[in-house]
Amino acid sequence: MPYDSEIDQIGRLLNDCKQPLCARFRALFILRNIGCDRSVEWIGRCFDDSSALLKHELAYCLGQTQNEAAIPILESILQDEKQEIIVRHEAGEALGAIGSCSSTAVLEKYINDKAQSIAETCRLALRRIMWLQENKCDRKENEKESPYNSIDPAPASSETSVDKLSLILTDATKSLWERYQALFSLRNIGTDESIKSLAKGTDDTVFAAWDRAMRLTCSDSALFRHEVAYALGQAQSPIAIAELKHSLENAEENYMVRHECAEALGAIATKECEEVLKKFRNDPERVVRESCEVALDMAEYESSDSLYTYRGNWLLYFSLLLVKRTQIASLSRRFYQITSTNDPIALTAGDLGRLYQVSNEDIDTLYYRYMLPPKFRKQVETLNECVWLYRQSTFEATACLKKCAYPKQMNHRNKFLIYILIIPGKICSKAILVGMNIPNLRVVLWGRWGTGKSMTAYQIIYHVWKQGWVLFTIPNGELITIMRDYDEVKPSTYHEGRIDFPLLGHQILRRFKLMNTRNWEKLKGCKAQKHYKWSKVEETKEGEPITNIVDIGLSAPSLSSDCVGGLLRELTHHCSAGRFPLLVTIDHANSLYGKTTMKDKNHKLVDPKYFTLIHHLRKLLRNDWRNGACLLVADKREVSDARDHLTVPLETPLELFGEDIEKIEPFIPIETPLYTFEEMDTLYDYYLEKNWITSESGRTERAKKELKFLSGRNPYYYERICAFI
Repeated sequence: MPYDSEIDQIGRLLNDCKQPLCARFRALFILRNIGCDRSVEWIGRCFDDSSALLKHELAYCLGQTQNEAAIPILESILQDEKQEIIVRHEAGEALGAIGSCSSTAVLEKYINDKAQSIAETCRLALRRIMWLQENKCDRKENEKESPYNSIDPAPASSETSVDKLSLILTDATKSLWERYQALFSLRNIGTDESIKSLAKGTDDTVFAAWDRAMRLTCSDSALFRHEVAYALGQAQSPIAIAELKHSLENAEENYMVRHECAEALGAIATKECEEVLKKFRNDPERVVRESCEVALDMAEYESSDSLYTYRGNWLLYFSLLLVKRTQIASLSRRFYQITSTNDPIALTAGDLGRLYQVSNEDIDTLYYRYMLPPKFRKQVETLNECVWLYRQSTFEATACLKKCAYPKQMNHRNKFLIYILIIPGKICSKAILVGMNIPNLRVVLWGRWGTGKSMTAYQIIYHVWKQGWVLFTIPNGELITIMRDYDEVKPSTYHEGRIDFPLLGHQILRRFKLMNTRNWEKLKGCKAQKHYKWSKVEETKEGEPITNIVDIGLSAPSLSSDCVGGLLRELTHHCSAGRFPLLVTIDHANSLYGKTTMKDKNHKLVDPKYFTLIHHLRKLLRNDWRNGACLLVADKREVSDARDHLTVPLETPLELFGEDIEKIEPFIPIETPLYTFEEMDTLYDYYLEKNWITSESGRTERAKKELKFLSGRNPYYYERICAFI
């Protein structure tokens, strides 16, 4: 039996209306499988939800627990005339599933209810309670007889002849109880013949006499048609697809029947079923469209290796044994909090603190396999997915690259401009900060070591890449390599007195080409504005595509540093002309003005302004180009040991850039803070589900609290500790 705290965690997910419906259904069925009084209490709290489909499933699950603690909840729902008919009907059926004589009085009140489905349900529930008493059956005997591990509204008939059962099924003179017995017997037989009989009936003359729209066996009872669809979904036979599809497509059919048909198609889960469901995921009837949503999710699971059992109304993703405490997280897919969409452009403030996924295709296209921090890259490769936490710093930076108010206040006290960020939607007056007539916007990410400055930069790159921006990126560590850890250097052949870095220049050009694959044809359409004579042999003539500069640098690495400079000159020109927006990202940007260990022939330190790459990168920070932005990451690695916690930390842009801060003004500083407790909870749930946390001791509430304490809310330390438990 899971701990109470774990049940509470699942219960909170169920009651969180911000969660996707599919995630809430999974939480519901975990609680249903546990079946204790505490689970019943959590399920009962959710009946105020606006989704009739969810409330209908709540009632069903309470009945399937056969826990008498659920009886008062179900009786109150049945008697609440403000509840939807589909919910009240399911509450009545659940009372029959529990089978307690104490419910008889309440059920008898509604056997003649004006809503036919409620009246029929209450009669069936009373008949089942009577049957249990007459046969002195244990209330779980029916479950034992059913191969589908469900408590059915009626026991299966003892008759085994498919022909006889089919006649009973389609005989309108028979009682609903007898026809239900025939229905479940045909389902249990499970042959193609029995499924055909269940789906269509065997007598074509009967169908000729009925409205052809009512093809699910019984035209006089929507309740019975919906139960037939339920049984067909449990059988999961493709033979039934045509009948289920026909009823779902019939807009005049009762919504209870259509919803059950949708979920049955989701259980059968063929390509044809998925195509039908996609057609109705925007159906005007909310119950139907929500059913299509969960049915498509069911189809996805049906094609996976997940454990499941179909109830008819929903796919039970989990075995019906009690869930062990070490399995709770892994059994519920997407148990962690996710954003409303994986499209970074559509993310809003309401998605903050949640996780969103980047497709593997996008990761490969953006060259991120080789740029992401090594520890995170290992996580991506291990889990085969890239999931990012949407944080305030990312939201603020991407807001700057969309729309933002003009600076409301400037602080010259520290000799640089501080832009007071106005989040879009909060202030009425808005202005574009990136545009044809606006100098390039500069955003500086700063914060303590390990708080995710580089990760935030990669998220911002992904955001603008989705909008079609051209990208020029200098990732983590590359500037340090130029300034102090360089390998091969040579004098420039293009500009006397400068020093080239052939290997790094080649690496920068290769990355630029790979990251801009989608925009390569657009870049080919941009022509060089001057003649470049790279060497005695290599040249780029005026009017040639600027992509030729990249190709020359890649084919002749000795010219690559100068080609980077020519490329940047052309990019800023065409960007300013409005052909494309440009994002320049420089990690460890304060190293542009940092220390170098290179010495000249006189054993004096070389001024970095003579480094070809440094010279051209510094030029990007001028105000002489428009329609783009510079994303700079300031890190204290340039001025101190990042792991030295004894000295006073140097973290703000002023301290990290020093006197050279004037060269990047004006800019918008954005801090990457420590994790909030809510963000840590979201990641903890994700690590549990993905088994990034593997030990049983790490899956407790105590471990969760200890992780917060040990990491000090530092994102890097938090991930590293979680990886080792």
